[in-house]
Amino acid sequence: MELGLVYSAEKYYVIPGIKNYYLTPNAQMMRFSKSFTPVFQTLIPNEGKRVFIINGETHYVHDLLARVFIPGWCPGSTVRHIDGNTLNNGLHNLSLD
Repeated sequence: MELGLVYSAEKYYVIPGIKNYYLTPNAQMMRFSKSFTPVFQTLIPNEGKRVFIINGETHYVHDLLARVFIPGWCPGSTVRHIDGNTLNNGLHNLSLD
């Protein structure tokens, strides 16, 4: 996990493989290109999962959190919500299968 920047008292970490985007453990995201721009989550109603749209691509919040903060993550890893609630993206509720 590589610390990318500190902005507004939050620590934002580099997202491996996604240039200029940074993530906090609370799933707050910023994009940096000349200035800081917040990136907001959206909800996929039929799936009940939160996502970020980055460069036109949909990324599940739980997958990005695992990519940055859960040791052992690699492309193709399956991230599981321990309590079964797909809206609960707290790091304490995510594990790799």
